[in-house]
Amino acid sequence: MTIISDQQTGVTPDTKRTEYIKGLRAFADLLEAHPEIPRSHHGQRAAEELVFFNGDNAVAHALTYIGAMDEAPVIKVEPKGYYRLRVVGRIHGLHIELYLKADKASELRAAFAQQGGQVSA
Repeated sequence: MTIISDQQTGVTPDTKRTEYIKGLRAFADLLEAHPEIPRSHHGQRAAEELVFFNGDNAVAHALTYIGAMDEAPVIKVEPKGYYRLRVVGRIHGLHIELYLKADKASELRAAFAQQGGQVSA
């Protein structure tokens, strides 16, 4: 088995992002062209997009997603786990679940409260 790094192939983060966006559009086109294909879901969860945020800009990125959601999301602090802050909502019918590390909970709570939202305990 040969493992080739992104540096060896010349793939950049911008290239990955561009390809990801193309993939999302192709997936949407596929679903639109073939209504017989069921909507993706995993058991009781119907998350087409799971996003895990980490790093200094995690809260800002999450707030960008939240701002694009059709309705106020459900935001919960989970009792255990590495990514304990869970945000669930929809962007034009696309089910989105965002996850942030536990240490970002108070920062997101404060920022979300400034926008008039509430976080469930």
